[in-house]
Amino acid sequence: VRRFIVKKTLAATVAAALGALMLSGCSTVADKETTLKWAGHYNGTGLTMSGEGQPVEVTLDPYQCFVYFPKKQGELLTGFYSLKGDVMELKTAGEGRTIYFRTTEPGTMELLDDSGNPIANPPEGCCVFERN
Repeated sequence: VRRFIVKKTLAATVAAALGALMLSGCSTVADKETTLKWAGHYNGTGLTMSGEGQPVEVTLDPYQCFVYFPKKQGELLTGFYSLKGDVMELKTAGEGRTIYFRTTEPGTMELLDDSGNPIANPPEGCCVFERN
């Protein structure tokens, strides 16, 4: 029952954040190829600031907006995403942070470091995100 409530609360939070982003001016001229291949909800293991693994949820919508939710930190990061070659860039709206993923195949992304390079010595189970 508790998991259901947590999932329901998270889904409502993500939906509210995506709704707010769409109203605040997400791209209305979205790259259809990018959005059709990559839009969806992803789960994986990211990194904390100290380099430990943590569960992360990422939602990419058809308007090229994203929500990045690191569960240990508990803050939602939102902004816009774009695909440059095989690298997905998620740029936050407020603080100008960029999160990078390598797009290995539709439905699977690999988290990269802050410079867009593979993560050196990632913790066990880290860095692969799969669409639900």
